[in-house]
Amino acid sequence: MRPYLITEPASEDLNQIWDYLAEVDVRRADRVLAGIEDAIRKIVKRPGMGHYRPDLTSKRLRFYLVSPYLIVYQPDTKPLQVRRVLHGARDAETLLSLPD
Repeated sequence: MRPYLITEPASEDLNQIWDYLAEVDVRRADRVLAGIEDAIRKIVKRPGMGHYRPDLTSKRLRFYLVSPYLIVYQPDTKPLQVRRVLHGARDAETLLSLPD
């Protein structure tokens, strides 16, 4: 079993990130997504990484920065759930208030 789950909203985020970056440079898009995936594997090993952000959501989610992207994950699930992957300039508070 895979040690983490990419939720549908997070999968859509990753696809949008790749599509946006690939318009200019496919290899860069691949590198950025590989970096995000590496960070997720680190988080799985140490799910306490990152920070809670009560200013953005009351949900028990942690945020881990892979500049300029925020990996938003639920650390207390088995497997660990990646809920969103958001660019730091996006309105995370509004996006996280939407139903999954």
